[in-house]
Amino acid sequence: MFLYFIVIVVGLDTMQVDIEILYIFASAIAGGLGLALAIGLGIALGLGGRDYVAENIDDWAGKASSEMDSSDTRPETRGSGSSASGTDPDIGD
Repeated sequence: MFLYFIVIVVGLDTMQVDIEILYIFASAIAGGLGLALAIGLGIALGLGGRDYVAENIDDWAGKASSEMDSSDTRPETRGSGSSASGTDPDIGD
């Protein structure tokens, strides 16, 4: 079908017939097909991955929680403390 469209467009363009309306229709059809493909792929991956996520969400939440707990106990790596003048030692004067 696409080949017939290309042949017709090339033939009409060779005869110098204004084919801009065909370009508009072709871009609308291509956009619609792209949108349909994106929606279909999103639905397929969403429904297909639902069981996988349901099985693994507890492991992911446990890992995230343990990483958050370990990040709270890290020692502070910034400067040694306050300076005599009361200004931040990391900021230049």
